[in-house]
Amino acid sequence: MSIFDAYCPPLRRSWSGAAVLLAALVLSAPAGANVTAISDGSGGGASRTLSWDGLDRLTQAGGLWGNASYGYNAAGDPVSRNGSGYTWDAAHRLRAIASLASYGYDGHGRRIRETPQGGTTRYPVYDRDGRRLYTRGPNGEQRRYVLAGPLLVAEDLYPASGSSSRQYLHSDALGSLIARSNSAGTRLTRHDYGPWGESVGATPDGPGYTGHESDPDSGLVYAQQRYYDPRIGRFLTPDPVAADAGTGANFNRYGYAKNNPYRYVDPDGRFADVILDLGFIAYSAHTLVTGPSWTNAAALGADVVGAVVPFATGLGAAVRAANHGIDAAKASDSVAREITLTTGQHGEAAQHAADAIRAGKPDVLTIDRAGASANRQESIGGLDKVPGQHLDEYPPAMFKEGGSGASVRPINPRDNMSAGACIGNACRGLADGERVRIKVEDK
Repeated sequence: MSIFDAYCPPLRRSWSGAAVLLAALVLSAPAGANVTAISDGSGGGASRTLSWDGLDRLTQAGGLWGNASYGYNAAGDPVSRNGSGYTWDAAHRLRAIASLASYGYDGHGRRIRETPQGGTTRYPVYDRDGRRLYTRGPNGEQRRYVLAGPLLVAEDLYPASGSSSRQYLHSDALGSLIARSNSAGTRLTRHDYGPWGESVGATPDGPGYTGHESDPDSGLVYAQQRYYDPRIGRFLTPDPVAADAGTGANFNRYGYAKNNPYRYVDPDGRFADVILDLGFIAYSAHTLVTGPSWTNAAALGADVVGAVVPFATGLGAAVRAANHGIDAAKASDSVAREITLTTGQHGEAAQHAADAIRAGKPDVLTIDRAGASANRQESIGGLDKVPGQHLDEYPPAMFKEGGSGASVRPINPRDNMSAGACIGNACRGLADGERVRIKVEDK
């Protein structure tokens, strides 16, 4: 039974079963105001008290969990959460968590110093696309990351003295680290996550949920531009990118992945990317961890990508439909960006693009991520795979001009993935409908 008033939510709700009162909740809420108390008349212990500030922000909460308090600065950043103190700078970057850690950042907002309380300071180093290349310690020790395009596949550990070692990293469809192995194929660690990314068991120290850095001490996920709290499924600070007026959910500036964490990821804390390549999602993570291919763990990550994404257009980044939540320029006679492939760096993929353009294929291409899966099916769906090769498409499937009629050629997998990563990374930040020009240089 529920009783409503003009406030809209039910102020009294009860549940009964087998002649027993299961719960009887009464909400105290002045008309048009926030709920200040919830009383459980059944003795079930669901009673709680709530306090709010003048901006409708929760400041106190009491219940079965005890008493929790929350505070905010003038900019809206949380400065206290249930006993933990947070320090922020003017750019809304988290500088310190009391008694846990302190952080430093570069001009791009990327964290370049991590100092845990009573621990050793670490210094992350990134490439120009914001991917972490390695982390060094004060005594020269390093943790270097091995990438196949944007996919993290291994980690090389270099101590201050002695020999180095390699661990192989295995991820699920969202890019979350689920296991580590050594060169013998022995599983070293296993990681699992709840629906919103909260670690089940030990929190990874380093790459974790959706590939972002996990902080075991705080339980937060460092997503570059913001910090995400998987325990509540929300970011700690509002999205710095303007809301998309066509998508109401984006007006929740603290929301994560449009409230759909199994379909969307957030690449850098500013907007959600949708995962379209369902073939990758269908690939069994259980097989990754327990199957016989563990004996060839070094090549596993690249093999998975090559088998599922034949052109490897950005290795996921370019075949995901991005929902940037910002206005973008419409396609016109001009191009938004020029992308250069070189024969020295991209080898057979660059040569294939050059040959296709000379044969009449367009060099100006229109981004159409939503059509990537259909284009790929049209261009190579009926073709047999060539052992040891990847089927390379030009124009790539992520462009409107791809699909039926595209030139397809088996090429070196390394060149295929390198060119795919180059094109995918260059298209980041561009909306569907924008155009780019592909150039090939012999150097």
